[in-house]
Amino acid sequence: VGDRPSAIVVLGAYEASTGNSLANTVGNSGVFRGATEEQLIQRAVTSGMDGFLDAMQSKFMAMLDEGHSIFVDVGLQQGIRTTFDTPLTAKQISLAELLEAWISDNAFRNKYHLQGTTQSRMVFDEVRIPLRDPRNGRRYGASQFGSQLVAHMRTLGLTVTRDIKSSTVLITVTQP
Repeated sequence: VGDRPSAIVVLGAYEASTGNSLANTVGNSGVFRGATEEQLIQRAVTSGMDGFLDAMQSKFMAMLDEGHSIFVDVGLQQGIRTTFDTPLTAKQISLAELLEAWISDNAFRNKYHLQGTTQSRMVFDEVRIPLRDPRNGRRYGASQFGSQLVAHMRTLGLTVTRDIKSSTVLITVTQP
């Protein structure tokens, strides 16, 4: 306040499950002599609201077009003989190759990023999935994607456990 009373307000929205930014806008009340702090803040919020809502709408439309991001971490329980280089088919295709092919086929519009693979761990730091299940129109999230990945891994003869935390899918292979 003081000699040139004004307020600046930062409006921000983030997706709770991923922490990704949905919108960030700065609102400015301008100089408004004789106003209370509450009035200055209200003017600042009002001045930034249209841009804020436009940014959120744009981000939501982008999520419809590009999907939303989840994290998938597949690990091997300590002590098992299988590694990600172990071939699981008669064609000598490794576990890593089979998993990456499945992720590629099932990620929304094939959008994913493999952060890395070691002998005992495979990390996809971004896998895009749709907001809605294309089969039934219901909400589609990390849990549904994780369930489908687990089902696929079981068809490969693997015993696995799964943990879902927000937008993170953690899978552990317990037996080959």
